[in-house]
Amino acid sequence: MLRSLRVVSAILGVVIGNIALNTLSSQHPIWIWLPLALLSIFLLVLPLLIKRELDRRPLEERQFTLKQIYAGMGLAHLAIILAGVYRLLTVRDAEWRLIIIVVIVLDICLLAFLTPRVLKIIKQSERG
Repeated sequence: MLRSLRVVSAILGVVIGNIALNTLSSQHPIWIWLPLALLSIFLLVLPLLIKRELDRRPLEERQFTLKQIYAGMGLAHLAIILAGVYRLLTVRDAEWRLIIIVVIVLDICLLAFLTPRVLKIIKQSERG
């Protein structure tokens, strides 16, 4: 649980920090970007605190299992596909549309190639 919280906290810290910088550069009032910046700093410090707690625990609790790693990879690829579809719907330039289509198709091919192998590895790990 702590490992996943550490990863999610770091990702949210970067995303919220980006939003805070965008609001600052767009000259929004301080009451909009300052809380976002403070939340971003907290979310970027939280993984360090979680790491200290994890260092006190056994190695098995500190590392992700194969299932967790493959699930994370699958979710990341699905997020790439969803972001690509969103950009495909919002971009007007034909050249960028072609690039986005190629990226989406390659990512779908990668998922189609990896999924049977991942399922085979998971079944083998459950048996033995």
